Amino acid sequence: MAEGSGVNKPSSSSTSISRELDVMPLAVVTRIMKSVLPKDVRIRDGAKKSVQQLVTEFILYVTAHASKKCVDESRQKITGEDLIGAMKDLKFDDYIEPLTLHLKKYRESGK
Repeated sequence: MAEGSGVNKPSSSSTSISRELDVMPLAVVTRIMKSVLPKDVRIRDGAKKSVQQLVTEFILYVTAHASKKCVDESRQKITGEDLIGAMKDLKFDDYIEPLTLHLKKYRESGK
């Protein structure tokens, strides 16, 4: 990333913070996993933590790609469109339409 861009560049104080703070919360990951599995299925802690790590890396990967575009265009904020564009560039085509619809509904809801 370019120096002084301000896009996803950690401050010197945040670089000393443990990597553990940079992961998707385990409670959120567990809730999502449980929502798509049958009620009687139990999820082992190791599986939860593995999915947590994978989800975190995926989010960081897509965000880094969107951030690079923002830096290249001298912008300091990543938009929903940037993230969707990154997903498209990275060939996650199956997610483009649902994400676009979700973003549109989110914006229409006024949140």
